[in-house]
Amino acid sequence: MKREFSLPIGNGKEKFTYEDEDIIKVLESRPFPNISDQDEKDIVRKALDKPVDSAPLHSIVKRGDKICILFSDVTRLWVRHHVFMPLILDELEKGGVRLEDILSL
Repeated sequence: MKREFSLPIGNGKEKFTYEDEDIIKVLESRPFPNISDQDEKDIVRKALDKPVDSAPLHSIVKRGDKICILFSDVTRLWVRHHVFMPLILDELEKGGVRLEDILSL
């Protein structure tokens, strides 16, 4: 028996099939909660306050640390630098990192 898959590519989707015996495992993400009624900044603040499997960013950085932040390209719809970067910079400063010690690419 064959299983059909579909991957988003650009503005469309690429469909393909695999035989069941050729599939070892399929990883799928959990359903994403509806956040359309929440403020973006509040969502980012909550994520920074309680990250998954990590201490908050401000508690794992310190004065003198050199930080490099890499950005995804602008073709990604989720990239909202103007929303999350000020909050991340605030979190780094809260941990003691000076703005002059932060490089962004």
